[in-house]
Amino acid sequence: MKPTIEELMLQIISTALLINQQGVWTVYFYGRGRNGGTLDITILKAGELFAHQDPEERRQKGAYWSRPDGWGGQSAEQNQQECYDEMTALLAWLQGYLDVPATTAQEAAA
Repeated sequence: MKPTIEELMLQIISTALLINQQGVWTVYFYGRGRNGGTLDITILKAGELFAHQDPEERRQKGAYWSRPDGWGGQSAEQNQQECYDEMTALLAWLQGYLDVPATTAQEAAA
């Protein structure tokens, strides 16, 4: 059984907090939820100030976690699947910053 969007969101936030605890990276996450919700992640090297970093060097990725019905002329089911796929890709990308073996990260995502 695949995780829900809410469970994926919790995994993403938990992973971000774990990465922050390692002290190598600082993860910022932003969530919005009006007429379609997004979750955006920015990762900086620990100690770097967000405002002073070159925007082209930022590690950023985002995903929709909800979209209005009829978004892009697609059915609600298609939109939901795309959101699920985007959130899954965001989690996989973020897990690459964890200082743990890949097998442990994969088990945590299951």
